[in-house]
This record gives sequence, C-alpha cells and structure tokens, in this order.
Amino acid sequence: MAAGYAHPHVKGSQTLEKVSVREAIEALRLATTNPAIATREQRQVFWSRVIRGEETYFDPKLGREVPYPMKARLRASELLGKSQGDFVHRREVAGRGGGALRIVQVPPKEVAQRVEELREAIVGQ
Repeated sequence: MAAGYAHPHVKGSQTLEKVSVREAIEALRLATTNPAIATREQRQVFWSRVIRGEETYFDPKLGREVPYPMKARLRASELLGKSQGDFVHRREVAGRGGGALRIVQVPPKEVAQRVEELREAIVGQ
C-alpha cells in the first residue's frame, strides 16, 4: 500500500485527470526545459532537411550556400533512423544446448565468497 491508498495506481490515475495537476506538471516541464536545447522533434526535422538537401551551409571555396555533402546526409539518415528505433539490436540468450536459462538465487554470503575467490585467482596470477 503506497501513500496510504489501498489502490495507489487507481488513485494516481485519478489524480492525473485533475486539470490543476496536469497544469502544474506542464508548468514544471516548461520551467525546466532549456529553449537552447533542440527537442527530439526539432532534431528529427533538421536531420530530415539535411537528408533531402534542404539544409545548407556556406562553402567558402565556392563562396555560396550549398547542401550538405552525401557523407553528412547519410549520417543524418543514420541518426534519424536511430532516433526512431529503426535499428533495434536483437539478442537472444539461451542456456546450455539452446535451452531455457536456469536462474538460481545465490545467497549474498556465497556471492561474496565467490567474488573473493575470483579476486584471489586474478591477483595470484
């Protein structure tokens, strides 16, 4: 029982439905947000503009604004993809012979003993 409530998740949900609570949370978010730091959406818009060649920079050799080179556009594409979860690395972990993992609870004293044995083995080499 959290905060003295029999059903804290229900009470928490009800509390968040209150306009005054939502306004206070939004005010706090705005007060702690630095306008000098780009939001996720602003970064994604910028990367998209770079990818499409809409974002430019001044090239002193040419004396004019030019789109970012392909290397920068590919990097923007990669960053945009990462920010949107396009490259999720999947890892599967299996036990011996590809079976299920066996999880055992080891008492803290035994863990400490094993750590000490490993430490001695490493130091003793």
